[in-house]
Amino acid sequence: MLEGLNIPFTGRIAHNMHFTLDKEKTKLVADWHMLRVPTCIVQLFRTGLEALSKLLLIPLIVNASTRERQVVGIYHDSGVVDETSLRRR
Repeated sequence: MLEGLNIPFTGRIAHNMHFTLDKEKTKLVADWHMLRVPTCIVQLFRTGLEALSKLLLIPLIVNASTRERQVVGIYHDSGVVDETSLRRR
C-alpha cells in the first residue's frame, strides 16, 4: 500500500515479497540470474509420482510446502529413511 502511494518505508516491497515467500520461485530466479547463493539440493514433487532425483540421497528432510508462511517447523515425521516413507509424505 505504501509503495503504491509513493510513501517511503523500510522493509520488503510487495514485488520482492512475491518471490521471497515462494522458495521455488526464489531459487529459479537466483539460478536464472546465475547468483552464487548456496542452497541445498531440492526436488519439488507436484504429483508424488515423480522419480526421485539421483542427486538426493536418503535419509531426507521433507517439507510439505514451498510457501514460507505455511511452514511451521520440522517435526519428528519430517525425516524419511526410505522411498516408501517419502511417498507417504
